[in-house]
Amino acid sequence: MAEMFEQDTPVKKTDTTHSSSNSNSNSVSNEGSSEDPFTPSKDPAIEAVTARELSPAPANSGTESSESGKRGKKGRKLVQATELRFQVIENRLTVARVALLLCNISDRPLFYKLKTDVQDSLSALPSATGHIAARGSSRVVLSWNRPKDANDWANVSFPKLLLVTKFLDGNKASSGRDVTSTRLIASIDTSSKCQADRPPLEQLMLDAVSKTIGDGGGEMTVTKSEETNPKSNSPIPRTREPIDLWKELEQLPFNVGVALAVIVALLLMVLYRSSHPVAVVVR
Repeated sequence: MAEMFEQDTPVKKTDTTHSSSNSNSNSVSNEGSSEDPFTPSKDPAIEAVTARELSPAPANSGTESSESGKRGKKGRKLVQATELRFQVIENRLTVARVALLLCNISDRPLFYKLKTDVQDSLSALPSATGHIAARGSSRVVLSWNRPKDANDWANVSFPKLLLVTKFLDGNKASSGRDVTSTRLIASIDTSSKCQADRPPLEQLMLDAVSKTIGDGGGEMTVTKSEETNPKSNSPIPRTREPIDLWKELEQLPFNVGVALAVIVALLLMVLYRSSHPVAVVVR
């Protein structure tokens, strides 16, 4: 049975560092599995995120009208959210999924928790909370259920999420200075659909540096990896350019080239003699 998380009070966020390791890469089944609901939250950090922030900032970023310079109702500076692209499940058009791979690239373990402003629509498998060891990773599958009053995904508003991370340092209790957050926002990828147990992969690289925003809170910087294969849920290997053997040989010194030519000639002679033995006639 999935455990309902307690209502969290807004956390004070300041500059800090991050790290992760516990890896969970099991495939996901859409039937008979217990999914944990997200932690309900009225955190102002979530409310400050809007779909408008996904659009690129104007070219003239030095003016007061730029997106990065705008502030919310309470004077909080709006920060661009990281987009998570869900895909609708085949034969289940009211459910969309995405696999979120959290990679901790720092030297400290961390505790993470996912919050959202639409708890009834989003769920996480195996859990919305967890620990990640230093230099480790954790895989969480997010399921987004389309509201019953919406006939199409185009009529559904984008859910806002907040990834809260807390640094752990040995047996010492973490303080408010060890807590940072990452703003996320969901969207639907209409270009293709996915199987229930093979959702598209969104990889977030959590680094150890946070930046000060708004009233001094800490916003962690993440790098989103786009080079993933939705069918295999693994990074697409980069293909190396074919090697031109003759160009490589031309770059070798003259004496090395002569030595290689002699060795190749001897090998060819040995192979020829072994395949054409000479008959010796004794008189």
